[in-house]
Amino acid sequence: AGRAKPCTAVQAGGALYLVDIGPEATENLMSWRVPVATAKAVFITHLHSDHIGDLGEFNMQSWVGGRAQPLAVVGPAGVDKLAKGMNLAYEDDHRFRKAHHEHGATFELPAGLLQPKVVTIAKPDGVAVAWKDGDLTVTAIRVAHDPIDPAFAYRFDYKGRSVVISGDTRKWPPLATAAKGA
Repeated sequence: AGRAKPCTAVQAGGALYLVDIGPEATENLMSWRVPVATAKAVFITHLHSDHIGDLGEFNMQSWVGGRAQPLAVVGPAGVDKLAKGMNLAYEDDHRFRKAHHEHGATFELPAGLLQPKVVTIAKPDGVAVAWKDGDLTVTAIRVAHDPIDPAFAYRFDYKGRSVVISGDTRKWPPLATAAKGA
């Protein structure tokens, strides 16, 4: 609705995974009745605000909606600072939400946290496994988004199906190579 900022949802193995979480994404996901409580991870392509701006809201809504474990934030160097800062910014809100919403349900405070996973890819045209969960493998692919370095695309492989999702990039032959067969 109204061209919200970047966010792509992937459902695999009964879980929800997002690539980027730009402003207004949570509102759209909820209006479309996407099962946000099944979210396991948000994969960040790079740290521009239009790709991360709704992370706090999505984390809170998916937690209050019933997510029972911390939400992983996977991506390039800097996602550790992003998660730490969001956890600090929402610390009081989590206590208030727990007291406000917990009527017969239980909202465990640790489940409301963001848990960072920094992916390192040494080569400028390299790849690395970013996430493994049962039959799902997510591979991070370095892309060219100068001067942002690193910036990633992600390849999701699940039960013989594949999709590749990139944030901002220019024409980049290593991305085409990594996307073969998707």
